[in-house]
Amino acid sequence: AKIAEGAQALSGLYNAMKGEIGACCKIEEREFVPHLTIARAKGIKRGGFEVIEKYSEKEFGAFECREIKLKRSVLSSSGPTYSDLFVKELS
Repeated sequence: AKIAEGAQALSGLYNAMKGEIGACCKIEEREFVPHLTIARAKGIKRGGFEVIEKYSEKEFGAFECREIKLKRSVLSSSGPTYSDLFVKELS
């Protein structure tokens, strides 16, 4: 989902963190686009993207973000395991 309010601040946070995490992680070359991941889809069947298109312009509300977490996912045959690599409290 696109971020409207606060997108510039989120980009600034990303750029500040990029230098720190670049020492231990591979950073994508493409430009960062502020967003919120609502769900991940695996194995979408024909026509599955219709629901995404249907709500592509919908506003889902606003919330206050109080912390940023850099997550690690380890994939296995029984599914992913997530852990926090970095947590930053926001004021």
